[in-house]
Amino acid sequence: MKRYGSILLLLVLAGFVYRQAFLGTQSELPVAGDCDYFVEVIAVSDGDTFTGRTGDNEEVRFRIQGIDAPELSQAFSRKSRDYLAGLIQGKRVCIKVQREEDGFGRPVVYAFTPDNRDVGAEMIKAGMAWHFKKYDSSDLYSKLEEEARTGKVGLWRDQEPIAPWIYRAH
Repeated sequence: MKRYGSILLLLVLAGFVYRQAFLGTQSELPVAGDCDYFVEVIAVSDGDTFTGRTGDNEEVRFRIQGIDAPELSQAFSRKSRDYLAGLIQGKRVCIKVQREEDGFGRPVVYAFTPDNRDVGAEMIKAGMAWHFKKYDSSDLYSKLEEEARTGKVGLWRDQEPIAPWIYRAH
């Protein structure tokens, strides 16, 4: 019986180590239960912007916190937009507001799918967006981008992908 207790303790410790090593410091990011409100997603403009309908039937255009996706005229923009649409189009998503508005008047938000997945994290993990480090310091997002780069996932298959902020500057 003592042997099983030791094994159980090792499994619990291994789980803790795994969580710290592979999930990063997730406490820095909100979780789905922290929603400010929910919207039904009615349109996806590109890989980091979508429009949702609130409970008051108001249509609001949102910018996803912490990511930057290819511009519409950039390589991989359609795939990025389509991936985001697959995650949230027509679904009721949780919204956690980070900034009331960006330079274009859009609320900057974390969004969570109906099954509680962080949309920004999913976009980065799939290689559909960059971690926008200028406006976000998430260790998790940085780690997910590095894993996508190393694995040549999504836009990282391109020989020299151009970050959207560099593309916009030219």
